[in-house]
Amino acid sequence: MRIDIQTPESDEAQVRNSEAYIRNKLPKLERFYDNIIDTIVYLHTEGPKKKVEMKVNVREDMLFCEELGETYEEAADKALDVMARQLKKYKEKHAP
Repeated sequence: MRIDIQTPESDEAQVRNSEAYIRNKLPKLERFYDNIIDTIVYLHTEGPKKKVEMKVNVREDMLFCEELGETYEEAADKALDVMARQLKKYKEKHAP
């Protein structure tokens, strides 16, 4: 699975730590569906909140979620939980 993370220009140290955290967690999505082509993660700041948007490209489809949190790590954990549920549903729906 190819991973691409788009980050904001500010908060360099925090963003680098968050990026490493997310890169470590993303491969766990392959436990739920093993035909993930790539994942694109966007990190944004919305006022005091941190926002993580996640696009996962699977064969013939694209899954998307976005979550807010106090930190990028918190928002990423929420987004990963949502994406895991979406991948489970996708796998069940497209099972042979």
